[in-house]
Amino acid sequence: MGTGCRGWDRPEKFCERKPLLTAVRTFAALPISPEAAQALAGVRARWGRDLPMVRWVAPANYHITLQFFGDVEQPVLAELRSALGESLAGAAAFTVELAGLGAFPSPAAPRVLWAGCRQGSRELADLARRVAEAGASVGLSLQDRRFHPHVTLARLRRPQPEAWTRLAAAAEQVWGRWPAAQVNLYSSRLTPQGPIYKIIDRWPLS
Repeated sequence: MGTGCRGWDRPEKFCERKPLLTAVRTFAALPISPEAAQALAGVRARWGRDLPMVRWVAPANYHITLQFFGDVEQPVLAELRSALGESLAGAAAFTVELAGLGAFPSPAAPRVLWAGCRQGSRELADLARRVAEAGASVGLSLQDRRFHPHVTLARLRRPQPEAWTRLAAAAEQVWGRWPAAQVNLYSSRLTPQGPIYKIIDRWPLS
């Protein structure tokens, strides 16, 4: 039986057990548009040199996580793909708008910098519910946390209040608006240079 988990900081922290040989580190997410990714990459281009001890997410890896499943064994992964297809059937397409910046756990002690969703939050929460129900239906143990749709931009090795001060000028900027058309299931392989994501499966929104 596979196990799963999810967290706002680094999902890997909740899955520190040794991966099984047949397991795949897996999560479901909504991809963002190339235009939004390019706009968000400008945050690093503008402030990257001024923020030490920050690990920036590669623009190619930007996404809105719906559920992190953790290490899932291959037989369970096949069941999960089937369950996701059933759960996401009938989910309607909608518009997402990314705007503003935020920090977890708070701007006063930021450890994770993110871009938020100004439009589409309700629909994203519905997708997250559908995805979580699919995971639970195949026996995955999922951490119960309030869903907060966002795109992770960077992780700080230590809290840096000054980082938020410098980014405050972009706190209300709009990063992109696009029609959300599909949900992807990704594999994630951790490397010293950062994670490598590959699409395992995808489901179009009607």
